[in-house]
Amino acid sequence: MVKQFMDIELFGCFDKTRDNPKMVPIFDESVNRKLDRLRHPHSHSFLDLNGDSAADLYITTKHSFEIWLKEKDKSAGFVYDPNCTIPWPPSASIVGQTLFLDMELKGKID
Repeated sequence: MVKQFMDIELFGCFDKTRDNPKMVPIFDESVNRKLDRLRHPHSHSFLDLNGDSAADLYITTKHSFEIWLKEKDKSAGFVYDPNCTIPWPPSASIVGQTLFLDMELKGKID
């Protein structure tokens, strides 16, 4: 779970025993399928990707990059956008970190 003020609980949290976090499968009910596993090392980011002033979630999985848009009408929640999933090129053997930059200092991601 990711709260609107960007506390990340999606990628692991500890229980009362402080043991290692337990893996929980991610499932998207809207498309009725199990989602791809998150990549480690990762390149996840919070940023406004659709211009609605809410922090959306950009994640890297084992086979693609995914965008989860923040639902403005709910206190905490993201919606997976299958139209914005970018598969890795078939020839890619190494996938590095994703960078989001405002190169022109105009307040927009270039």
